[in-house]
Amino acid sequence: MEKLRLVSYAKEIEVNDNGDTIILQVEDQAIPRKLKKLVKTLEAKAKELEGLDDEADIDIIEDKNYEMNLLAKAAIDDTFGVDTCKKV
Repeated sequence: MEKLRLVSYAKEIEVNDNGDTIILQVEDQAIPRKLKKLVKTLEAKAKELEGLDDEADIDIIEDKNYEMNLLAKAAIDDTFGVDTCKKV
């Protein structure tokens, strides 16, 4: 009889003192691509902030920072699993 054997190369990582964990799928070859995309996105957003002068409206700066924060959280959760940012 033929057997089907599935092997998962996942690592469970404790991320805080409460015992919360994330599961890192080490065989997921999309992780480096996702991280590279995250870095490029954040660099682009940072350049937008650099382009603002000292006289820029504080609301514009706060909005850009908030947008950058949301993008980073979404990308991290997409890469490492749902609620990673809440746990870490």
